Amino acid sequence: MEVKTFGRVHKKEGGSRRASFYFVPLQPQQKTTRKMKERGIALMVCAAAIAFLSGCGSKSKSTLTTNNMRFDSLVVDTVVPLSATASAPRATLRLNIHYAVGERADVVNRALLQAGIITLYKPVEADTDIRQMVTAFTKQFVADYQADYGKIYCEEGGGELLNVEYTVDTKVEELREGCIAYVVSAYYFALGAHGIDQTLVKNIDLNTGRILALRDIFTPGYEKSLNELIVKKLAERFKVKDLAGLKALFVFADGDVYAPDNFVLGSDDITFIYGEDEIAPHAEGEIRISIDYDELKQILKKDF
Repeated sequence: MEVKTFGRVHKKEGGSRRASFYFVPLQPQQKTTRKMKERGIALMVCAAAIAFLSGCGSKSKSTLTTNNMRFDSLVVDTVVPLSATASAPRATLRLNIHYAVGERADVVNRALLQAGIITLYKPVEADTDIRQMVTAFTKQFVADYQADYGKIYCEEGGGELLNVEYTVDTKVEELREGCIAYVVSAYYFALGAHGIDQTLVKNIDLNTGRILALRDIFTPGYEKSLNELIVKKLAERFKVKDLAGLKALFVFADGDVYAPDNFVLGSDDITFIYGEDEIAPHAEGEIRISIDYDELKQILKKDF
């Protein structure tokens, strides 16, 4: 029996997340003639190409202009059925990817691509153009779905079980002077399991075009104090007294407390974002905690 990998995301050192995979077997369904299905798939290759050409690369209006830099967006809206029938399985790809234009735009776009704004934490070539990346990713998504899922559909059927959806929506906000938050909201669904929602945030220094990390904001040795504040905020949220109480609820049950590299620099506070399944059971969903700058002043760098 054919199986198909289904992406999952897990914590790695530094609070970022990486993709890993588990296998879900596809149950055989009533088979139809392979030649008929292959003919249908071939026809849908043309349809997918038309959808791709009409959807990929269209630009929306500029959403933010600041410090001699503006952000435009590329939009992709593609549906790829596996046959000509109305009930055929299909893959849906929707992208709304913002990119910088103007001073230091190349630096910003390169950093965003290396941070994985399209492929979620999977770095790309340093010299890849963001528009080229969107085009290449869309073509690869269509080709992979037709090749991998098309083969399973021909051999075993599958119906709605073979539906796939991948959505990446981005926005740009200037929440703190001299810095913008590039926010990626992604959703992935495959093989009938529950979908995966993810939020990825990158804070960009407008003076340099660099993406800011925790080490750029906090003084050396900040970890202990910051972790204590994180435990305090989480304990308040879950109505427990301390870390032991959190672990009893399976929060940080599998490891030590840490601050994620996924955070938003606001005007009055920093919001840390833990993704689904990262530090707590799936039912808790995404977890956000905000800590005021006043509470962080002992570990903030003086020039921040």
